[in-house]
Amino acid sequence: IVLFGYMPFYGSARDQANSIREAKYNIKKHIWDNVSQQGQEFVKKLLVVNPEERLTAQTALEHPWIKQRDEMEKGKNLVDDATAKALMDFAKESQFRR
Repeated sequence: IVLFGYMPFYGSARDQANSIREAKYNIKKHIWDNVSQQGQEFVKKLLVVNPEERLTAQTALEHPWIKQRDEMEKGKNLVDDATAKALMDFAKESQFRR
């Protein structure tokens, strides 16, 4: 949500659960095109169903996209408006969607 600004799964709670189990997520091309290849790869690796293939928390923190972002953000305490809005919208979602 924070990276793309929308939920990757949609529909009823049942539809969302099925989509999660099948790793069928919604890609809005006009939004994904604005995110770097590394950022897209990072998200896709987090959405893998098989836990043996999915990034762990530790490997996610070591991903080049995270490390690069971390270096760029050192010394900054700013959150852009789009990220703040995405977080506020997420907080308003149902407990299942969160």
